[in-house]
Amino acid sequence: PEEFRQVVDVDLAGPFIMSRAVLPGMLRRPCPEGGSRGKIINVCSLMSELGRESVSAYAAAKGGLKMLTRSIASEFGRQGI
Repeated sequence: PEEFRQVVDVDLAGPFIMSRAVLPGMLRRPCPEGGSRGKIINVCSLMSELGRESVSAYAAAKGGLKMLTRSIASEFGRQGI
């Protein structure tokens, strides 16, 4: 459980915390017509789709990161992020 938590903290909680930290500043930036206020890019892995034995924590974290990224895009995309 400790190792699982560490992997999830680094690969999922870390990007979540960073996104929450940068979003307010991004939203304050002017958004040119049809332009962007900025981008949040997260790197997932094939494990976000497949999963394998011995990498369950990594696969779970990357799957969660993929959905976190989609959720952020859904929530903030119309605002230019």
